[in-house]
Amino acid sequence: MVFAPPAGAGEPEEVHALLRRLASVPGISGYEQRVREAVRASLPSWATPEVDNLGNLTVTVGAGAPRRLLLARMDEPGYVITSVEPSGYLRVQRLATEPLPALFDQFHLGQPVVIGAHRGDVPGVVAIHSTHLWRGDGPPITAPVTDEDLYVDIGARSEDAVRAAGVGVLDPVVIARRLVDLADGEIAGPFLGVRAGCAVLVELLSRLEPAKVRGTLTVAFATQGFVEGRGAERLANRLELDDVIVVDPLRGTPGDGPALAAPGKGPFSPALYARIIERATGLGIALQSVLSDRPGQGELFRKRAQVAQLTAPVRYPVTPAVIVDIGDLIDTVRLLKSLVEDGQPPAADRTPATAAPRPSAAIAADATATGAALAVPAGGRAGAFAILKQLVETPGVSTREMLVRDAIRRLLPAWAKAEVDARGNLRIVAGPQRGARQLLFVAHMDETGYLVTGVADDGMLEVKPVGGFYETLYEGQVVLVHATKGDVGGVVPPRADYVAGGGAPTAFGGAQVRVDLGTRDRAATERLGIAPGDAITVPKAFQRLAGTLGSGRAVDDRAGCTALLLALRALDPKRLRNRVTFAFSVEEETGLDGAAALAKELASDAAKGPGSDLAIAVDTFVSSDTPLERHGFARGILGRGPVVRAIDNSNITDRAIVDRILALAAQANLPIQAGLTRGGNDASVFPALGVPAAAISWPTVHSHSPVEVIDERDLERLGDLVRVIAERW
Repeated sequence: MVFAPPAGAGEPEEVHALLRRLASVPGISGYEQRVREAVRASLPSWATPEVDNLGNLTVTVGAGAPRRLLLARMDEPGYVITSVEPSGYLRVQRLATEPLPALFDQFHLGQPVVIGAHRGDVPGVVAIHSTHLWRGDGPPITAPVTDEDLYVDIGARSEDAVRAAGVGVLDPVVIARRLVDLADGEIAGPFLGVRAGCAVLVELLSRLEPAKVRGTLTVAFATQGFVEGRGAERLANRLELDDVIVVDPLRGTPGDGPALAAPGKGPFSPALYARIIERATGLGIALQSVLSDRPGQGELFRKRAQVAQLTAPVRYPVTPAVIVDIGDLIDTVRLLKSLVEDGQPPAADRTPATAAPRPSAAIAADATATGAALAVPAGGRAGAFAILKQLVETPGVSTREMLVRDAIRRLLPAWAKAEVDARGNLRIVAGPQRGARQLLFVAHMDETGYLVTGVADDGMLEVKPVGGFYETLYEGQVVLVHATKGDVGGVVPPRADYVAGGGAPTAFGGAQVRVDLGTRDRAATERLGIAPGDAITVPKAFQRLAGTLGSGRAVDDRAGCTALLLALRALDPKRLRNRVTFAFSVEEETGLDGAAALAKELASDAAKGPGSDLAIAVDTFVSSDTPLERHGFARGILGRGPVVRAIDNSNITDRAIVDRILALAAQANLPIQAGLTRGGNDASVFPALGVPAAAISWPTVHSHSPVEVIDERDLERLGDLVRVIAERW
């Protein structure tokens, strides 16, 4: 769903589009070129921008006194690549001297990132320990995360492969642009506070009437704000000024006390000036004030000019899920326009804020869908990732797999007749119906995530985790609530002390996880159509990495589902000598419940006839093939073919079955691996009921995170292996 203001409300929609456009462009300190070009492209035709030697972009209007500067910074905090490991993983260092939240580096663990390479953006992910490999052993990281703990995976597995991808030392790295619209005109995304300042000044210039500007007005978009304000310092040394207004979030981030400025209640200034208050009152604009001794970039001008700070307030500043209110941006633009078009600087005396109440204007917003599903024809051999992309981008938290099941139905070949059993499993049966051995392949449709359990009085959602994962992978991140009326954007608030506090990434500071939708009471949340039982996931998108690798949330076990679909598309059901059932199961992550229902039915069939020869789970092999893991076990190498998951926490496969699968793969010239890992799988419920079981897999890393990684060659060969077993067992 997209941002949907009320009828006739074109202004919020335009400012919303402008902010999204600027926020979608990455630009860390010293690497702001793309942000500058996005700003330049958004300026009105009359504006003549200039760029100085530090990359600051300025637009000057009028001449003479008074001489006024409006200043916003373009940069965001991020990283640069410092070295390339022999394994192809990248090491990085944070590029910012301004104090950042204590959890800044932790917010990047297990998240998609973008590398600004010379030939264009290269997608990557930040490695995270696989949940399965550490479950029961305690958290793998017990100290606060720093940039020295971060390994970036672009899909390359050697230094040469990194070079071939066009990536190298000094390239910038930022978290991926994931933006969601919240309720009541709010929007959330990475470091929106600084880009909101840019949007305010661009919109101001678009509305400005140059002939009404008295004196000289310079509107500046500064570089290197997070490294000692070097761009602003260059402007301070170059310009003769009487008055400066900094349109920038409060330095150090609001988080030092309980009386914080809140989005949706008007523009914010740490210390309001009488002239600003007078003008705001006349316009009917409310103002918020939080006393602070942190003037930010304005400090560079204090010896030469009067300095004020005026900006739209933000919630959860300097996180990947900063919340900004579009109405606040519009009011900030209106106030600045009124101030600069008469040329009078703010009075030097400071007065408590007593502005008139802000007019109530309901601005409805729906969540933005992330990534259109890729249509895949129902016949023929499609690329494995083309199918996987569609399944990964379909939400299906355990017990809420319906949309995934529908997507699988659409991807089946024409001959496959699907049925849904009482438990919700989707099944396709092929081959002889009588007098034949039975084979069952099962892949689960569900994924980990959250379910809504209730709505608090303050409008926040109360949630519970479903399946095993590090909950801090959601901390300070945007999410989507999959409600009946459509997806609704939200934010998982970081712990209260995220600015000054610390903590390990596997602990949430003891706080109950909640979701902020931008609403302020229970009734407003309920009007969005959200109810207990609704599922919550990260915005879901599958992306290709370098070479043959790809990444996304719920590769476990949408890749298993993809392998079954590849096999179904490739085999001829008339040539099968066994009765083969392809099952897509529910509720694996919460206790193998869908598979348990299948096992009972097959055990009952076995008592009546020849019985099931074999039940095979097609599920992930959680691999230690990353620099973060212990390499003594679970060593399935990405790109070397499927894996027979011979031993895990839930099952030990009969060695004769393992050898038979390996032999069939060899006969078909399929590369294959075998090994042991941790975790459970659907096949483990069958042996207790008399049905032999096995598991075949693909190797994956960063399991149960938003950035599970898979090699397309392994997935294609896994589909071939399923077909070979179905035809030759």
